[in-house]
Order: sequence, then C-alpha cells, then structure tokens
Amino acid sequence: MRAARACLVTGYIRLDLPNRQHAEYERLGGELVAAAREGGHEVQTFGGRVDDCWHWSLSEGATLPFGNPDKDTREFHAVQHEKTSWVVDASEKTDAGIMVWMDYGLLHVPGITADMVSQFLERAAAYAPRDRLGMASIWGAPFRQPDWRSVEWWCAGGVFTVPRSLAFAWHDAVVDRAIAMRSDGHVTWEVNTWATAWARWSNVARPWLCDHNETILEAGP
Repeated sequence: MRAARACLVTGYIRLDLPNRQHAEYERLGGELVAAAREGGHEVQTFGGRVDDCWHWSLSEGATLPFGNPDKDTREFHAVQHEKTSWVVDASEKTDAGIMVWMDYGLLHVPGITADMVSQFLERAAAYAPRDRLGMASIWGAPFRQPDWRSVEWWCAGGVFTVPRSLAFAWHDAVVDRAIAMRSDGHVTWEVNTWATAWARWSNVARPWLCDHNETILEAGP
C-alpha cells in the first residue's frame, strides 16, 4: 500500500522555438501523460498563454542572461518559471500528498523511457520527502548563490517532488528570489532562480544526484 498518492504535474505553452517543433512536444507530452495514467497515477496538465505567466510581466525590460538565442528567449524563461505556479494549481485540484513535476518534453532525454515514468511515480508515492522538496540535481545542494549570467545545474530542472502542503511556500520562495533579481535589472533561468531560493533556505530540498540522462528518474527520489 502506498504511503501517499503521487500526482504527476506537467504543462506546455506553445512557443514554436527552433530547438523543437510543436508536433514533437505534443508527441513527447502525450507519451508522458499516457505512461503515468497507464500506471494508475493521477495527472494534472496545464497550458495557457505566455503573457499570462507570472514571470512575463516581471521580465519586461529586464536583461536576459546570455544563452542560445534560438531558445533562451523572454518567452522561454516565462514558461519555465511557470512550473512552480502550475504545481500550486495542481495542489488545489488533488488530495494527493506528493506533487511530482515532470517537464512535458522529458521523454526526449536520452535513456528515459515511459516505464521509468510510472516507476518513478510509484517510488515518489512511497519515498519522496514529506517535509521538503526532492530535487533532481547535477551538482548537489548549492553552496553559493548562482551566477545569473550562465545556467548552473544545482537543479536539473526537469523533475522535482514537493509535498502538497509545501507547494505554495516553494512557489512563494521562487517568486521572492525572482523579484529580488529583477530589482537588480536582470532575470535568469528557472533552475538558477530555484537554486537561489534553495541556497537561501538550505533545508528546502533534498537532492538526488543525476546527469542529463535516465538517472534523472532512476536515481530519485
């Protein structure tokens, strides 16, 4: 018997950036959602318009970090920052104890399969921390504030778990740090914003170490 139910949360807003076509996102997201549902897990999916994302208005006139000009646009940063907001929305629609964020396009990551998605959700229901986040992390827990100018992999970005009772607090912490950075005239990748919140509140998350491959799921939560 599961100690708690886990709910998969995912979302997608169409941007038509050159790095990946809309049809490919739809295929990947459809396979992700199907894998979770076929495993008997609850799924909450979200979408909408980029100008409705909370980060969109915050980033107006801000300096963006240097990245891939075909991908790391103001629109992209806004959608990426919406993840924690979607988790909050999901927490209001379910009584599952654990929210599991997975990127809509997660199945593009080398080595990740549909079976791993369902298996991860099973483990999250039983083993994800009940008093803090579980975070897929390339570098481990942050021991300094991230440099906003370059993407830093304290957080892998594609997967995290959060107890439903902490969803609001985690989102508020992320928004707080994004506002603080914007007051200095810039914004950054969502993984950097998360790591900034994590570094400020050191006990907010428990990492599992992974790389940009199947260990994002296999090593957690």
